[in-house]
Amino acid sequence: MSKYLNDILTAFHLYTPNSVLPRDYINVVEETISYINKNFARNINVEHLAERTGFSPYHFIRIFKKETGLTPYEYIVNVRINTAKYLLRNSRLSVKDICYSTGFSSESVFCSAFKRRLGVTPTEYRTMKGN
Repeated sequence: MSKYLNDILTAFHLYTPNSVLPRDYINVVEETISYINKNFARNINVEHLAERTGFSPYHFIRIFKKETGLTPYEYIVNVRINTAKYLLRNSRLSVKDICYSTGFSSESVFCSAFKRRLGVTPTEYRTMKGN
């Protein structure tokens, strides 16, 4: 009986298609990065990104961090901050406009994240030379 059970379970395991094989993790991460880069100004959350890949949020975070060194959330914030840095240096948009155009939910969240990562406020960054 146990041999039959073992044969049946082995057959299920061998013939059950995996949605994504380990060698395809890089493709999943690359597609996610592309999606984030195109949609960073929208309200993106990890659950939505994981759903797009077919993984649980926990598994998706592990794959993303293993491939990039960052969690998906950290990556999103980095894209937003880097875009804000560019806009602060190369546009006349107000800090408030930059905040909302880069996907932050409020000016205080934007300023806190910016200062935490760069050590200066967005306004201070804009006035610094050599950035």
